[in-house]
Amino acid sequence: MSSDTDPQAAHSQSGCVSLEDARAICDRLVAQLLRDESQLQLETVCECGKQISKLYYDCKEHRPALARHLHSLGYPQFAVRTMKRLNSLGVFKNDDIWFSSHYLYTAALNYSEQSAEFAGALASSGITNLLVANIGHRPYLDNLASKNVVYLIRASLSLLYRLLWHSPDYAVQLTSGGDAGVVVGGGGFALKRGLLDLAGGASQAPEAVRCLCLFVLSRLLCEADCGALLGGDDGQQLLARLRQLVQWTDRLLKSPDRRLLGFGLSDFASCWTALSGQAYLVDSLCQCGAPQLMLDGLRDPGFAEADRRAALLAVWGLAMHRRSRAFLLERCGCAGALLKLQNGGACPPGLLPLVDCLLRVLQDEAPSPLPHQRHRQPPQAVLSHHPANRELAVRIRDRLRARGLAVRLSCPAGDSQPPPGVSIAEASVVLLGLSEAFRASPLCRAEAEAAALTAADRPVLPVCLLARWRPEGWLAALVGQLNGGGGGGMLADLAGCRDFEAACGQLARRVSELLTPSAMGSGSGSSPQSLLASAAHGLAPVNGSGGSEASAVQLWTQADVASWLEAVGLAGLRSQFAGIDGRLLHQLMRMRAEAPDYFYRSLEQQWRLELIDVLRLADALEKL
Repeated sequence: MSSDTDPQAAHSQSGCVSLEDARAICDRLVAQLLRDESQLQLETVCECGKQISKLYYDCKEHRPALARHLHSLGYPQFAVRTMKRLNSLGVFKNDDIWFSSHYLYTAALNYSEQSAEFAGALASSGITNLLVANIGHRPYLDNLASKNVVYLIRASLSLLYRLLWHSPDYAVQLTSGGDAGVVVGGGGFALKRGLLDLAGGASQAPEAVRCLCLFVLSRLLCEADCGALLGGDDGQQLLARLRQLVQWTDRLLKSPDRRLLGFGLSDFASCWTALSGQAYLVDSLCQCGAPQLMLDGLRDPGFAEADRRAALLAVWGLAMHRRSRAFLLERCGCAGALLKLQNGGACPPGLLPLVDCLLRVLQDEAPSPLPHQRHRQPPQAVLSHHPANRELAVRIRDRLRARGLAVRLSCPAGDSQPPPGVSIAEASVVLLGLSEAFRASPLCRAEAEAAALTAADRPVLPVCLLARWRPEGWLAALVGQLNGGGGGGMLADLAGCRDFEAACGQLARRVSELLTPSAMGSGSGSSPQSLLASAAHGLAPVNGSGGSEASAVQLWTQADVASWLEAVGLAGLRSQFAGIDGRLLHQLMRMRAEAPDYFYRSLEQQWRLELIDVLRLADALEKL
């Protein structure tokens, strides 16, 4: 490796360059880089990279516009291609390669923070493989005493974090392959376990790197991961990381400058929000003190409104689970704290609607009051979606409008948008634009549950907005209930379909049928109580009965479950059932009954069961 020289991104003391001048400089620099790309002139790459990084500091007032301009010039694609070439030569082989790499990583990180388009171009150019390779490269991990190595790993983690920040849907692409050419494979479990290890104190990594590992990990975890980690030897390690995250958050709240390790409250709060989306972790999050910390951050006027909004969303995430809702009310005094914030004049005006909405959720009410007039005249459909999927949602809306349908959009998780449930309150038909970003957002979840409350009076149609993805957790249960209740179920994948126009035509015909007066009067055929029970508070009882047999199963210990497996001829599945007691077995029974597609897919893809074992297990659960 080269010497530990830390190149500094030079920037002028005046720090003032007009946007027009900055664009002209970028035009010249990028043109030179592209012209000399085939020859890989390291001196050119280094000098141009230094100047592009310098512009980030010299053009502070126009950073987002400058990032978009660099994107229009094709700089992100060039940066990824060159970073890969330098990596193949050996990043630390000599100072020329290292300095060139340093400026490329610095510019990529800075400008991706300012522009989702810039970040998306990095992802689509295949930067993920390089970043994952850096994070898991054993020679790097064995040389964490080198500040250059630490910089490279931290920059790689920061870039992954930024990509996931702009689009939570990227987590699916990152761990399952796809357009970006990701080769993580296996659901990315090895990557997630590697992040868990690197986040530990034994890794000798600096605190900022360990913290970033948890930020990235929180956005990659799925329910299968949480079950595997908590049920195996990694359980205590994961809980220890949560306690460390609590300590960092507490230090941040007490910090005079409201920063810690280079991160703000919004970074920590969004991490807690992502973790709260995993049902397996809810009890641990409550016990470690995360809810109280987020309430403290929300009430602290020293934080910016964006930070306090992030803290509020973290509380929202926990409030969407019934058992943590009771904890928030009884142990944290959440309702009283929110009422005091609401009435004391200390709450930013932009947060007041969300505070009022959260109070309703805590009281087991609909997120927004039901309107006096349920449907607008003339009838209209509303497509609820996450901001990460807005481009596709707009295309769908425009195609449906072109076919004569009245359609508008609802984006509950967007900034300056109405609280969940408001925009869909008077819709005749609700379209739920589902994606991983939608699943991970507590505000989108609240709107979906608000739609489920009135599903007996109007159709609720799920529409997939993310290619090659299927819902899990609470969203899988909701889709299963809509299937069972005649609500329409999951429609065509409008993100990955071969013929987008044909798929929109099929959707338009379905919506048109449902907007007729006779269809609107008939409802979906399922009661709002049953839909709410499944969507907001867990799956309905097995076979709709919830009888004594189901209650007895919940009392089983892990040893009882193991004995049952042996009795039904499934002793070979003991490793898959490690850590599963009667309560979790009961959840599995309910999943089979209410979300069969997700149940069978999980057995095949997550547990890797052969067909004969799948059939035997399904039969045993049915007889239980």
